[in-house]
Amino acid sequence: MSHANQQIRAQVKEFLLGLDTTGENVVTSRVYPMDDAFLPGLVIWTKRMAKAGPETLGKIVTYRTELQVEGRAKADQNIDDVLDDILSEVSEALMEDTTLGGLVMCCEMEEVEYGMGGGLERPHGVVQMTFGVRFKVQADNPQELIYAP
Repeated sequence: MSHANQQIRAQVKEFLLGLDTTGENVVTSRVYPMDDAFLPGLVIWTKRMAKAGPETLGKIVTYRTELQVEGRAKADQNIDDVLDDILSEVSEALMEDTTLGGLVMCCEMEEVEYGMGGGLERPHGVVQMTFGVRFKVQADNPQELIYAP
């Protein structure tokens, strides 16, 4: 079984596949530039993870992960509208079930940043969404998520 963060990223990817603007262009942890054929698209990655509370007697630990969902689109005259559409669709998809199908305690959007990048050869716009994800695991088994709303 994979680490809790891997399971969370995989579940978020499932929730985000097939959105109107980005379609099937959804990947986890991509560091290389995206080809034009993959834009608009989404990249999902984990920014940081920290303990979110004390261990209980049963050695259950609560963690909080900062999950990034980055929407990328080709820069053109409608880039702001495309990025806003991506933001709206991602927000709606993930807020429909804040437990991500019973995998986590909660997933909440915390921050949104917009930007441009890619230099002159392949300019693109970016909307970076930060989600706070709280989950529980056994202290000695970080692969097994414990659903406890």
